[in-house]
Amino acid sequence: MKYNKIIPILVMLILLTGCKSNGNMSKHSDSFIGTFDTVITVVAYNDSDEEYIDNYNYIRDKFKYYNDLFDIYNSYDGLVNLKDINDNAGIVPVEVNEDILAVLKFGKEMYRETNGEVNIAFGSVLLIWEELKEDAGAGKEINWKYYDEKLKKASKHTDIDNIIIDEDKKTVYINDADMSIDLGSIGKGFAEEMIIESMRDAGINNVLLNAGGSVVVTDPKMDDSWIVGIQNPDLNSDKQIFMKIRLNNEAMVSSGNYQRFFTIDDKKYHHIIDKDTLYPAKNFASVTVISDSSSRGDAFSTALFNMNIEDGKKLIENIDGYEALWIYDNGDVERTKGFERYIDEK
Repeated sequence: MKYNKIIPILVMLILLTGCKSNGNMSKHSDSFIGTFDTVITVVAYNDSDEEYIDNYNYIRDKFKYYNDLFDIYNSYDGLVNLKDINDNAGIVPVEVNEDILAVLKFGKEMYRETNGEVNIAFGSVLLIWEELKEDAGAGKEINWKYYDEKLKKASKHTDIDNIIIDEDKKTVYINDADMSIDLGSIGKGFAEEMIIESMRDAGINNVLLNAGGSVVVTDPKMDDSWIVGIQNPDLNSDKQIFMKIRLNNEAMVSSGNYQRFFTIDDKKYHHIIDKDTLYPAKNFASVTVISDSSSRGDAFSTALFNMNIEDGKKLIENIDGYEALWIYDNGDVERTKGFERYIDEK
């Protein structure tokens, strides 16, 4: 059995250029790793190096905070996080902070809006896939019948109504000892939106954040919009950028089968799991959503990736201000009617 350990493709959306600078503002760009299993890139125009450094450090610290808060594998001194909630499933409610309450409430909202395609209570199934990946990486022979049985058993513990939130007591209780919360479908986009909103509230503009395929920008003071590129999901192609997009105070989020995956016997298994088959979704190579919200865009790009094109278009075209692009494995494209206005033809 041949197994190739995953090396995540982290630069999913590549910054092509920023806006044209006015006055004495200068462009800065830096990246860091270690949060949300991806590369975080910050691009900004600032009046001084000192101003940029302050903003960059703030962004890096906030990503670290949300990463630790949403972590399901590790505990941190002085911080009650998702691991604490999962560890107490079926035992006791856990007192949490406002950020945990907010993201879990948002997760329940996205479950309703995506007709269950995005489910933060799907952790038990995702943990089986983590176990499978680790076994394959250790060179163990994969017994697919064994894993199929485990996946089916885990899928019986994914009822989102078993996440009980008490806002008055600020507690969260999982009313199923075998259930687990996982924020992989919304956590990164939610964190990014909270960070960019805090910067907007502070009057900090001219900022672009790219968190491994989730791009969000503030209003520029520049002469033009931000221009970013949707990465070609065909990593063997000489054309790295599939399409150039203009953004202004918007978010663009992509979900794809080329970002995080492992292979067994030359077959690729990516990280976006279909709730119906309990296996990686097969409809598309990537789906991109443009909206006013990186958190909602994150959720809807995952949902659309798991849906057929007809149902996906019906869902997204009924939401004002949301546009989507679907790329198939063969390079064919489908898009919503309004997506074209974001395409940069230069």
